Amino acid sequence: MATQRHPAVTQQPFTRQWRRYRYRSGYRSSVVACLSPWAPVLKLLPSQSCHTGLFGGFGSTLNASAPTAVIRLPLPPSATWFLSLQLSCGGSDCGNTSVVSVTPDVFISACVEDCGTYGECRLLRSYSYLYAACVCKAGWSGCCSDDSASQSWVRQLTATLLLTLSNLSLPALAVAIRRHYIIEVVYLFTMIFSTFYHACDQPGVAVLCIMDYDALQYCDFLGSVCAIWVTILCMARLPDLLKYTLFMLGALLIAMSMQLDRKGLWNLLGPVLCALLLMVASWVYRGVRRRRCYPPSWRRWVFFLLPGAACARVGVCVYVFAETEDNYYYTHSLWHLLVATCVVFLLPPREGSKEAGWSRGWSWGWSWRPRLCGYTLCDGAREELYTVT
Repeated sequence: MATQRHPAVTQQPFTRQWRRYRYRSGYRSSVVACLSPWAPVLKLLPSQSCHTGLFGGFGSTLNASAPTAVIRLPLPPSATWFLSLQLSCGGSDCGNTSVVSVTPDVFISACVEDCGTYGECRLLRSYSYLYAACVCKAGWSGCCSDDSASQSWVRQLTATLLLTLSNLSLPALAVAIRRHYIIEVVYLFTMIFSTFYHACDQPGVAVLCIMDYDALQYCDFLGSVCAIWVTILCMARLPDLLKYTLFMLGALLIAMSMQLDRKGLWNLLGPVLCALLLMVASWVYRGVRRRRCYPPSWRRWVFFLLPGAACARVGVCVYVFAETEDNYYYTHSLWHLLVATCVVFLLPPREGSKEAGWSRGWSWGWSWRPRLCGYTLCDGAREELYTVT
């Protein structure tokens, strides 16, 4: 029997200490190992537990069929540790012919096998303590090795497809292009990065990351808030110079706020409330100037504004009240669809002076004037009225 004394091991709250033993000997012999704190174990038998009179130890057995053994010590206490080894030959005398070689290897790791495929090893802080823990995905538990409640591969793939395909807001993009707004660039940016962000954010094996996860998340949050910001400003019918200035100013401020606190509540509420205030002020100004409600068409209210507002309200309720960790795949996909539907209903039609589009009415000079049936339309003194000359 051999007892090996190891130096004191200082406890580190966020680490685990592993000891690996490699065995090389004859076929019939085996080695019983016991790692104990404070005092060595003086007698080791395969049928006897590894413990001293006051302290318990960690035992293991090595032989030719199992030449390597690993003892994991979660949060090892600060103590003097002893390694006791006992050669056993199945009850017979080993004699002097057996040659036993045991190589101990001591190393420190934050998590067991880095939490495996379905987990992530994270450093967590609680008051003044810093410790490590496995954050498991797809229903795995323990050290992310217990699959009793894990999600199947089909469910993981279904969740990934739901969250990514629901981001393909092609109808909203088509409406923006058809009505000749420049905000289709914002919609395209949001659609691309939100799709790949959700493809990278999925647990398990159905994952696709084209960029760093943090960069994808930042672009997704930034594009989503900017899309809401520019959509409401387009509904406000502001002058072009003021509208494009607010586009750029809002995008810069939103980018700054996202960098400071990406998941802050006011990153979304701030731009939305400011844009709604500008829209209401613009609509009130137009209504007072015209002495009638704006927008003036009841069809615009019944078939577009009210359905769009209803979709927005339902989407906010689903996002805030109905979304949980278990139904995230379905409720968040529904949120994507409702937001895209809002854009289709709420995005206003083109201005009257732009009905002919970008490519029609050009005189190929220093300026252009829209033409209709050979006549030139000139801006009149009153708003949105034109005189045929």
